[in-house]
Amino acid sequence: MGLETKKPHYWSANELELLKKLYPTENTRNIANKLGRPLIGVKNKAYKAGFRKIGRPTFWSSQEDMLLKKLHPDNTASEIAGRIGRSVAAITNRAHRLKLKKCRAWSKKELNLLKKLYPGRTSQKLAKRLGRSVPAVQMRISKLGLKKRTRCEQSRRVVSGVKQKQCYKCKQWKPENMFYRARCKKDGLAVWCKECSYRATRKSLKRRLALRN
Repeated sequence: MGLETKKPHYWSANELELLKKLYPTENTRNIANKLGRPLIGVKNKAYKAGFRKIGRPTFWSSQEDMLLKKLHPDNTASEIAGRIGRSVAAITNRAHRLKLKKCRAWSKKELNLLKKLYPGRTSQKLAKRLGRSVPAVQMRISKLGLKKRTRCEQSRRVVSGVKQKQCYKCKQWKPENMFYRARCKKDGLAVWCKECSYRATRKSLKRRLALRN
């Protein structure tokens, strides 16, 4: 059985020349495949040799810093990276160096609007309405302990002192006495009204009789 040949740790002159030629413009993973070396090894060697990617400056301009400071309070790192044109890691590191924090306070008007709209809207729609990021809205919802209304609560109402329930079949609001009792349900009533239940039973009976004949 032959022994596996391992790539030597040292870099030959030809490998360094090829790395210098390809690194500025070509994908690093492709370079690693061509050289037969691990990706991390290629990155480390390029960093030590001082090779840089074209179009990816290491310095931050004052315009980029201003935009980062403006976007940081209400946007995620990935969203900011897409706007500025840098990696998520670069955004995170720069925000840490600038000591930026997500500390935009919620006004009473925003909190009241969030409580009012939350039961019937998704976090994405709420974020768009409030002008905040989705993670920020989700975190505030969690802190306030807001909960969605259950289907049972959404299908119940009181009109002129009469308790009503919405039929899941015909979608009509009817008094509670128009529904059969169902102990297994949370509100103790069937989800279909008596009329819809009767029609469904008759239809099922006709179908079974037709199959027998």
